[in-house]
Amino acid sequence: MTSPASANCARCTFCRSCAGRGAGAALIALCLEQARRLGYRRCYLETLTGMDVAQKLYEKHGFARIAQARGNTGHFGCNRFYLRELTP
Repeated sequence: MTSPASANCARCTFCRSCAGRGAGAALIALCLEQARRLGYRRCYLETLTGMDVAQKLYEKHGFARIAQARGNTGHFGCNRFYLRELTP
């Protein structure tokens, strides 16, 4: 489990027909805003090697890649980790 101050974004997959329509960006914005409202100070997520489009999207929205997992989230296959500080 991550820190109580960290929101953990669980995996989400979109169908190919949604690609390039802004659905991923809209969902990230919504999740970050809700995390702020709930008082979280950072947002953490995990993904996999090969999910290049998703990783670019995370980085575009302020997530920074970190070297290792933060706690035990139960996502055993993930090998890429991202963190974003949330401003009030």
